[in-house]
Amino acid sequence: MGLGGHLMWTAVAKELREKYEDDYGDFKILPIEGGGNQVCRSEIFENNPNFTFDDSKDHFKMNLSNPETNYSKGEKDGRVIHRYDKHIIDQACEFYQIEKSKLKCELYFTEEEKAKVDKLISIDNFITIEPHSKTSYTPNNKYPFDKWQKIVDEFKSTTFVQIGVEGQEILDGVINLTGKMSFKEACYCIQKSKLYLGPIGGLMHGANAVGTKSVIIVTPYQHPRMACYSDNINIRIGNDVEFDKYSGTLGYNQELDDIINNHNEVEIIKAIDSLQ
Repeated sequence: MGLGGHLMWTAVAKELREKYEDDYGDFKILPIEGGGNQVCRSEIFENNPNFTFDDSKDHFKMNLSNPETNYSKGEKDGRVIHRYDKHIIDQACEFYQIEKSKLKCELYFTEEEKAKVDKLISIDNFITIEPHSKTSYTPNNKYPFDKWQKIVDEFKSTTFVQIGVEGQEILDGVINLTGKMSFKEACYCIQKSKLYLGPIGGLMHGANAVGTKSVIIVTPYQHPRMACYSDNINIRIGNDVEFDKYSGTLGYNQELDDIINNHNEVEIIKAIDSLQ
C-alpha cells in the first residue's frame, strides 16, 4: 500500500474514533499491516492525534492489510477485479459498521516541513501540477504528456509548480520542484496553491486532506466512484460502458490507449478556468 492508501485510512480512523468514542472513551488507533503484527509507522500517520505507534499498550488495532477492507478482489484475465460501488474509504468504513463517511483525509505537518516548503516556494496564487502517473503497476492511468503541455501553454499568466518524483519529464514554463520535497511536503505545497491538477493518485488524496480544490484526470482504469471526491472536478475519459469494460486492466491495451489519447484536453482547460 502506498502513501495515498495511508491517507485514506486517516479518514477511516477519524470516523472510527467519532463513532465509538462514547463506547470506548478517548482511544487511540494502532495501524498494523502484514500478518497483523507489524506496526505501520507511515509518515502519513505522524502527529495525527487519532494514531499511536506504541504497541506496548492495548490500543485499537486497525489492520491495513485486511482483505475484507480491500477494494481489490483478485485478478482475472489480466484485470484486477475492483469493487467500485462506493468509495474506497466507505468500503473500509463498512467493515467497522460505519455507513457513510465524510470522505475527508487528514495530514498534520511539522514546522520543519512547512518551513522547508515555504523556502522553496514563497509566491502565492499558483497551481500545483503532477503530469505523471506511476506506471510500474499499470500504464493505463497515464494521460499524454503533450496534452499536459498544451494545458499549461493555454494559461500564459498563470504560474504552475510541477511536483512529484525526481527523474520525470518536466513541462516547459513551470517552476520545477520535482524531487525536492517529501510526499508530505508536496502536500503542503498543494495546500499553499490555489488548485491542484493531476491524475488519480496519492497527491489527489493529499489535496483532499489539505482542502485544496482539484481537477483530476480519470481514465477508465479506475472508476471515479471508488476514488474521487465530489468537491473536485473529475474529468472522466470514457463513458460508463468503457469504465466497466476496462476497469482494472493491468497491461497495455490498444483500445484503452486510443480512448485516452483521443480525449480533448479542452475539457480540462475549461475546468481549470471555472475554478480560477
